[in-house]
Amino acid sequence: MRSFAAIMTRLSILGLPIGVLAFVTFPTVDSAYGVAHANMTEKVPLIAPSLFALPPIANNQTTLPSSTNQTAIDYYNQGNTLAEQGNMEAAIVAYKTAIALDPENADAHYNLGYWLAYQGQLEAAEVSYWQASQLAPFDAEIYYNLGLVLSQQSFFESAEVALQRALLLAPENTHICEAITALPNQQGTANP
Repeated sequence: MRSFAAIMTRLSILGLPIGVLAFVTFPTVDSAYGVAHANMTEKVPLIAPSLFALPPIANNQTTLPSSTNQTAIDYYNQGNTLAEQGNMEAAIVAYKTAIALDPENADAHYNLGYWLAYQGQLEAAEVSYWQASQLAPFDAEIYYNLGLVLSQQSFFESAEVALQRALLLAPENTHICEAITALPNQQGTANP
């Protein structure tokens, strides 16, 4: 399991200015039994990497020009429409603009992470998922996707932590269980 210091170091390596906003208490998973215990808790930091540290997209444009008539929700919805149309670059710009206008929009962070991961920009996707998880700490889907992105980068211990959190929040979700099982164990083979 990665410690708080390891997570902070990982985000610092990505060049992100970081601040701890607060701590959230989660049930801790007993690794021997894979279950959460009410009397075992873990304090998890709410980490706030800079929103503007995400790598820019095509031709260095990171946000759309903002008009006084358009809100963050408008840009978020525009990003969803552009993504449905297959225009990922423009969708990413729209999500970044929505985030610039409303940094607390967890859905915009999540969708940005999703499409960045889809394009193979895993480090940027990881940052977006981290930001979404800080804004919506009880959303299992965010932790599930964060775990997948961490796993794709071979950060298996951190991936397991994220996936275990997702499982605590959505114990009925079989996809989370499958993702945990697919992680390599200490010997480099998939868990049984």
